[in-house]
Amino acid sequence: MTQSAPLIESCVGFPPTAKARGRAHRLRRVAGNLIGGRLSRCGQHPRSFGVTIYNKTRGGAVRAQYGGVETCGSVWCCSVCAAKITERRRHDVAAVIAAHIENGGAIYMATFSMPHYAYQHPKPLRQGIAQAWQKLVAGAPWKRLKEVFGVQGYVRALEVTHGGNGWHPHLHVLIFTARPLRGRGIEDLRVRLFDRWATKIAALGFGRCSSLAFDLVAVNAGSGAADYVSKWGADAELTKAHVKIGKGRGGRTPWGILSDFAEHGLTEDGALFEQFARAFHGARQLTWSVGLRERYLGEEASDEEVAADLGVGPADAVALLTNQAWRMVVRMQLTAEILDAAESGGFDGVIMFALKERIPRDWIIRPLVKLSQTGA
Repeated sequence: MTQSAPLIESCVGFPPTAKARGRAHRLRRVAGNLIGGRLSRCGQHPRSFGVTIYNKTRGGAVRAQYGGVETCGSVWCCSVCAAKITERRRHDVAAVIAAHIENGGAIYMATFSMPHYAYQHPKPLRQGIAQAWQKLVAGAPWKRLKEVFGVQGYVRALEVTHGGNGWHPHLHVLIFTARPLRGRGIEDLRVRLFDRWATKIAALGFGRCSSLAFDLVAVNAGSGAADYVSKWGADAELTKAHVKIGKGRGGRTPWGILSDFAEHGLTEDGALFEQFARAFHGARQLTWSVGLRERYLGEEASDEEVAADLGVGPADAVALLTNQAWRMVVRMQLTAEILDAAESGGFDGVIMFALKERIPRDWIIRPLVKLSQTGA
């Protein structure tokens, strides 16, 4: 398998290629068949009468999206919702990074890991790493550490991979300080954080952490966290690492497992993805410390709100698909392809595509409005 790559969007992510969009819609269908529930209805079931295709223009590019169709808002299991959610979160993180550095602050990225073994179920590992973090940032020792190093807050991302040693949950954390650390400051903070982390993990019964699996590097607003984030930058590494498909040093991401299942149909891959989905249901992928995000941005929208939102600004209603037309589009698994047609040809493009696929022309209506709406 090739080196890890984004599931549907690059870190700038607008618009996705037709190939990437088609892959994301296909993986959503596969995941929906495995997991069921809201995921199986996402992008498939209309909310009422008909489904509208909207075109939005951003940065000179046209992006087609649906309105009036159900969304699940799952950042873990839905390849389409995850692409939208992580892109919004990436912009938020990037804005806070830039504003904090402009105000004279500094940012450091740490990676927190834990011992794990092939026989362990992912849910207690996920719960354990979350408990360890909560204990790390609680109490008098954390208050003293904040005072010594000028820590003003953090944003934490949860990621998981699966390899020869089983499920491997880990945290990427951006730590915001009032000023850049001088002299041995970075090394001192690294040692203090690792010692505290290792103590919490051991106290929870997960064994002994290796210092070789822990790192702390400075983040620059433009270039990211040195070599660690390579071509992405800290904002994308924090929000989009878990939507990579390829296999990296830590094993396959859940999306890689799902992609392999879609490609080869191996029962064990389907079972692994189901196990992951149950274990991570309800977990937050991105978590801000109290007050940090609000210092630079407004209130945070929920994953469900982001997934169902077309975004800020006007959206051109290109075509209204009646429920009969939409059922045909879903049955023939053309939800991605008809969006491509709308982007390239507008209403006429949708009609030409429909005729080619034998969808009756009178089942598609030309809207006469230009407005902001919500959709998937």
